[in-house]
Amino acid sequence: MPSINDLKDQLYDITTFRLISSAFTEASAARIKKIRAAFEQNKDFYREISHVYHLVQKCAAKAKKSSTKGEKASAQDAPRKILTVALTSNQHFYGNINVNIMREFFQQSAKINTELYIIGKTGNDLARAMGKGRPYAHTVFAKESPSEAEALVFLEYIKSYDSVYLYYPKFISLMTQTVGILDITQAESEDQVSEAEIKILFEPELTRILEFFNRQVRSLLFLRVLLEADLSRTAARLMSMSAAEERSDKLAKEKKRELRKVLASLINRQLLDTFAGMTKWKKH
Repeated sequence: MPSINDLKDQLYDITTFRLISSAFTEASAARIKKIRAAFEQNKDFYREISHVYHLVQKCAAKAKKSSTKGEKASAQDAPRKILTVALTSNQHFYGNINVNIMREFFQQSAKINTELYIIGKTGNDLARAMGKGRPYAHTVFAKESPSEAEALVFLEYIKSYDSVYLYYPKFISLMTQTVGILDITQAESEDQVSEAEIKILFEPELTRILEFFNRQVRSLLFLRVLLEADLSRTAARLMSMSAAEERSDKLAKEKKRELRKVLASLINRQLLDTFAGMTKWKKH
């Protein structure tokens, strides 16, 4: 049976852990409101800019097809360069989301001819166990979200790829976060473009507009993914800390019951010793 001092120390540790969990829960709840507001505010903008980008791509492809009609296609027949990117965190306070991302990342990338790129410390650690020796490029941002300079380095790295698939934490609800997959080049967008839109005239030249969108839209969609990933991770942390707070409450109650039992046992022993002493004294 543990001593009273041991139980008091354990109860103190549990209470301290509960206070820390409660503080993290409150901080995450406040942060998630702020991030979610920003995400919802920009959702329509991202959808509209993606549609415009897809329109430019369709127009450029149609113009190129018309200009090369009757000629042998050479560059068009070249294999597409594809990059698959896993966006993971540096810390481990986000439930199973990083494990799910890496599992989906390796399963899906094995089906296509693609190069691999992993962002985040946890992703790199998991890749050693799950990657089966597959080569990949890797980077770790100083914080969970990259600085402007770090984002520019990444965007410069991916500019030569025709498709860039990002596997990231996708926000569904406070209770649910899943693996999102987004091609930030919008090369295979499901967005529908009407013939009326394709007949639009572009100024300046279409090629220059396409070059601008190739750079800017990738940047915007990458920032959108980072924002949603931050939202999803914060929600996962909120649920983890809330669950930890509930567990610490249960542990604290158990330790208090155990402490009361030990104290009651100690009091009973002291009473028995007292009565035994009185009985012995009376005999003398």
